[in-house]
Amino acid sequence: MTRLLNRFSVLIFVSVTVLALVMGIVLSTLLTRTLSAWEAQSVAAFIQHHVHMTELHELFLAPRDADTRDKWAEAVPDIVGNLPGVVQCRIWGRDGEVVWSENAAMIGQRAPANARLQAALKGEVGGDLRELAPSERAQEFATLIDVYVPIRAKDDVLGVIQIYKRPTQLLSSLRWSLAAIWAVALLGGVALYAVVIALVRHTGRRPRPAERIAEDIQGRFGFVPPFFEPALATPAVLENLWQQTLAAYVDNPLPALFKERLFAYLSRFCAVPYCIVCHSCALRPLGMSAGDVLALLESPPPSDEDVTGALAVLLDQRAAIAAWPTAGSALDRALATCAVHMFLRPDEADSCQAEVRRVLGPEPYTHLAAFLGYVKVCLLWVETHPELAWEADERARQNLTPLLDAEPRLGEFFRVYPERVKRERLLDWGPRHGPQTPNARSVPGNP
Repeated sequence: MTRLLNRFSVLIFVSVTVLALVMGIVLSTLLTRTLSAWEAQSVAAFIQHHVHMTELHELFLAPRDADTRDKWAEAVPDIVGNLPGVVQCRIWGRDGEVVWSENAAMIGQRAPANARLQAALKGEVGGDLRELAPSERAQEFATLIDVYVPIRAKDDVLGVIQIYKRPTQLLSSLRWSLAAIWAVALLGGVALYAVVIALVRHTGRRPRPAERIAEDIQGRFGFVPPFFEPALATPAVLENLWQQTLAAYVDNPLPALFKERLFAYLSRFCAVPYCIVCHSCALRPLGMSAGDVLALLESPPPSDEDVTGALAVLLDQRAAIAAWPTAGSALDRALATCAVHMFLRPDEADSCQAEVRRVLGPEPYTHLAAFLGYVKVCLLWVETHPELAWEADERARQNLTPLLDAEPRLGEFFRVYPERVKRERLLDWGPRHGPQTPNARSVPGNP
């Protein structure tokens, strides 16, 4: 697979390079032609205006004798005198014959194969950049623009004035423009290559085997929680679930006690007892007694008065905190209250969100938001897999019995909590999002 990807990468590189070169050449050619045409039109407009103002068009109709040639020799400096960079001028009659030239040997010659001249004799302005051969470079320039200007009398073309001109400004504009075009073409090619290769490698990447992912999970938890078992047959889903767990839960820098307290409490609102049992058990190694766990779980959802009080505490905190407040402090409780409100009533939690973000600062707030999102994913995951058994989770195996021995009412709470949550919702919120009641035999503490 790697060799195939490498070969495909080379093919993509060659293709993108050719595409960039073709694009650069095409754009450069179009730009050169456009600027040349613009320069030719500017020169033509100036010369045509001068010819008509001085009535020089009559010379095209005069006999082609020495006297007429002398008049052309006097007129040409006036025609091109105000055009910078003109190095040569040639006058063509309407029959395509040279009427006047600085090179007397050219007078009387024709150029039937000159396409630009033939087009000018039909009334079309033309201009081309021309590279001089080394033998032609009598002065310090190598590139000229060759402009053909048709001279009209009404609708009739009387002749053509041909100008050789140094296109100093044109070449300067071309250099910068061509440099920009080639830079864009090459950078665009590099970017396109990078994107295509990234897509190919991402598409061609196979998910890790489930066994490898399970080894990672085992290494972090010391066991593979039953939570992951439904995904073991689908490595891509297992990898996604594990990476979310790592980023938003395991490696989330929020205090462990705050995370577990919040996770255990929010699990009250899930119909399947797996999360509430396992995360309640996770509180014991963090120092919470069985009575504290029960008090936490028995707390009703924050009322409007509770949320208002929590916001008042946050408002008293003028600046963003440098470190998470002490567990159990007024600020810690206010943050937890607002987090629960944000989880349960996101459509009514704008004030909580704004104050929590201000007090925590952008980065810790992002971690809190990620954690709340992960909890929602977990609760939905276990509700869609009600067969998940908390009995197989090491946290419950090690801590549930000591908790129930210390506080037997905790087992009763686990048994009846779905009905209690349903009553709380009906009393406080109305009949919205009422959880289903799980099978009683799946709840610890049930006789």
